[in-house]
Amino acid sequence: MDKPILIPRLFTKIVERTSLKLVNSLRDVDEAITGIHYIYGHPLEVLNTLMLMSGDADLRFKKYPLITLFLDIKETSSPGFYSEADLHFLIITGTNPNYTAPQREDFSFTPILHPIYGEFIEQIRKSGLFSFEGSTPKPYERFDRLFWGKEGLYGVEGNIFNDNIDAIEFKIRLKVKTQNC
Repeated sequence: MDKPILIPRLFTKIVERTSLKLVNSLRDVDEAITGIHYIYGHPLEVLNTLMLMSGDADLRFKKYPLITLFLDIKETSSPGFYSEADLHFLIITGTNPNYTAPQREDFSFTPILHPIYGEFIEQIRKSGLFSFEGSTPKPYERFDRLFWGKEGLYGVEGNIFNDNIDAIEFKIRLKVKTQNC
């Protein structure tokens, strides 16, 4: 029997490499940024972890920017691969709740979220851990989430997180290579 591949753990090094590549340019935008952080788990577990971090004086300013991988992961068999996995990510940064959409673009998306997203995708490609169609992994769903909240009749009703955040949410399908075992 093949040794199981713990897919969420594969992204620890990918996020570390993304952080190393971008940390200096992100600090130019916000000197409080210590790096890009990573959490995986059920969405409620992620929210609870972030709430606990908010209550810790040492950790509350070390949460963002953050890449989260939401579990559960749907895996299907794929000949010649360990599995084909559907992954659901959220890249998050703190924001000002009073920002307008253009301000969010100027202060959250353009200098922080879009560079992290682009470099994260590049680091997935460079990792050699996955196979995908084409030369670059391409998400099959992607959303810029301005002051992300739950969907209501007229859009966002309230903030899902306790913090004021902007985010890029995306889903991607990757084939996990068997030689990673």
